[in-house]
Amino acid sequence: AANTFNANGDKVIASYGGNFVTLGTELTDLKIYFAGTAIYDSTGVAPATGTTSWSIDVKLIRVSATVIRYTVTLNTTGASGYVYCTVGELTGLTLSGTNILKITGTSSGVGSGVGDVIGKMGYVEFEPAA
Repeated sequence: AANTFNANGDKVIASYGGNFVTLGTELTDLKIYFAGTAIYDSTGVAPATGTTSWSIDVKLIRVSATVIRYTVTLNTTGASGYVYCTVGELTGLTLSGTNILKITGTSSGVGSGVGDVIGKMGYVEFEPAA
């Protein structure tokens, strides 16, 4: 919602979890976006054959009226070749407006198809500055 990041130190914490369902040699990709900008890209997770679990944690904190800092961490079982964690800063934002936090999942390669990336749960919470 607009003005969620009203004061320096305000935080948004999100957690998502699900499964990769792998039949062939497909690669999966999880991305996190904030305010229309990709802040995390797992860059082609190679899950083990079968069903494996994943969870992703996102932390955002307001630094100023136009800047947030973030960390994103991906945890998964039986997979390789992915970005485990990223930390960064987004500038030039309008934090008094509505900014969307979004997760996407895609699959490509031999055996890829609908249902390769399954979201099972997720939540977003707000923590005001201390």
